[in-house]
Amino acid sequence: GDAIAQIENDDLKAQLAGAEATLIVRENELLRLKTGAREQEISASKAELRQAEAASSIARSNWERRAVLLVKQAVSKEAVEQARADYDTAQARRDEAAQRLSLLVSPPRSEDVAIAQSNLDAAKARLAETAAQIEKTFVRSPIGGVVLKLYRRTGETVSNFPPTPVASVGDIGRLRVRADIDETDVAGIALGQTVWITADAYRGRRFRGTVAQIGFQL
Repeated sequence: GDAIAQIENDDLKAQLAGAEATLIVRENELLRLKTGAREQEISASKAELRQAEAASSIARSNWERRAVLLVKQAVSKEAVEQARADYDTAQARRDEAAQRLSLLVSPPRSEDVAIAQSNLDAAKARLAETAAQIEKTFVRSPIGGVVLKLYRRTGETVSNFPPTPVASVGDIGRLRVRADIDETDVAGIALGQTVWITADAYRGRRFRGTVAQIGFQL
């Protein structure tokens, strides 16, 4: 198969991890807007509102009771003012709880969905850009073959200026044999002719081949 080498870049790996995490967050934000809050969240918000309403009701009753007692001079003015402040605080908490519940049950605003979609698109673009940069760290052989020699190993530095050789790749599926032929025998050789090749390294074996080129040496 094709030979592939990767140039390591820790900064790009960190950027890719961050881009993937951001994409997940943006997807969840948009999904939450489109699908709304979970039933458990709505139930919890309703319970919070009921508690706030009960606390507000108790604070109002306490304030009104002290106001009556003030007329009878049974309590101080400061006590009535404190009761009124407690009621105002409880009422404010009740209003906040009601607002939170309203946000949970209300449909999402179109502008909020548009913003969330824009954020998601930006996260996708950032992830694609980082992935494209990482893709450039791969060095692929233009041919399918076998790695014949390595010039650089894992951990060694490479550069584009000047270009750094990484490996030599060759296709050994078809081998070429270059042979010296005596000039008196050249006339008997023709392109496409079937030949048999022998080599000292492969004693007793013959390899079949075809004449692909006839050259001349001065």
